[in-house]
Amino acid sequence: MAATQDGLFTRAQARESGAALSTIRRWITSGLVIEVYPGVLEPRSNGDSSRKWLRALSLATGAPLSHWSAALLLGLDHDATLLRDASARHGSTPLHITTARALHLNLPGVHEHQLALDHAATVEVAGIRSTSVQRTCVDLMAWLPPAHARSLAFRALQRGWLTSEVLGQALTMRKGWDGTPQLRELLVFFSRNAHSPAEWLLVPILDSLAGVRWIGNEQVRLTSGAVFVLDARIVGVKLGIEVDGLAFHSDRDRFIGDRRRQNALVADGWTILRFTWDDLQGRPAVVRALIVETLERLQAAQSPIAVSR
Repeated sequence: MAATQDGLFTRAQARESGAALSTIRRWITSGLVIEVYPGVLEPRSNGDSSRKWLRALSLATGAPLSHWSAALLLGLDHDATLLRDASARHGSTPLHITTARALHLNLPGVHEHQLALDHAATVEVAGIRSTSVQRTCVDLMAWLPPAHARSLAFRALQRGWLTSEVLGQALTMRKGWDGTPQLRELLVFFSRNAHSPAEWLLVPILDSLAGVRWIGNEQVRLTSGAVFVLDARIVGVKLGIEVDGLAFHSDRDRFIGDRRRQNALVADGWTILRFTWDDLQGRPAVVRALIVETLERLQAAQSPIAVSR
């Protein structure tokens, strides 16, 4: 039984397998087994692993794992210290469960969230129940500090873990819950398909252009048949906007690939404006003015699109 549960078993399972209470106590006092959580036992030589601690929490509480614990179990490779460490041991990575009623646990490093979960909001991985990928992302985005929540939102959008439609439905269900205002703010930018913090800064600039429609991270097909994705595309003209994040120039292959892609777009008749993090963060008015001037020039030979200065 223990071999199927990352080397763990419960007192109840030992009793069901025929072990007497006195025998279990002797195992513990002799050091043959260790009680890692109340009622959860393991052989002393079992070793250590991330999933062992997730399994132990599941066995000890009978509750679905959630938040960081669920993210670790589900393999969500979000670039955060808590997940990069790949450790779920209490005191290292916070452990989380979500229950419909308070369990009043006294377990070190364990966060207990009291919320109702319907069947669709949970999944089972290797016999361990946890919140689903979508529910895990929403829970973390509501619970984390704003900067970390935005970072996870970008990752969730890039990897297809969450959509704006699902986030909108979650907001309707969470009316009045903690973290709802933060989720509502994230939904505004989530629905605009911003894939990075730098693209996030571009959103309000483009939204301020009255009468101008734009689409974020949309595929465009060139006459050669090549397909590229632009960070933002202005509808009605061949104007694309690309954003270089903070770490852009540290990636040589990406730098070369982006320059080749831009040349192909320009050769196909596109005008490409590139802005850096510093431009968007420190000179948004200059960025906006340059977009407006470029639009006016491109529209000279086309049907006018009203651009509000």
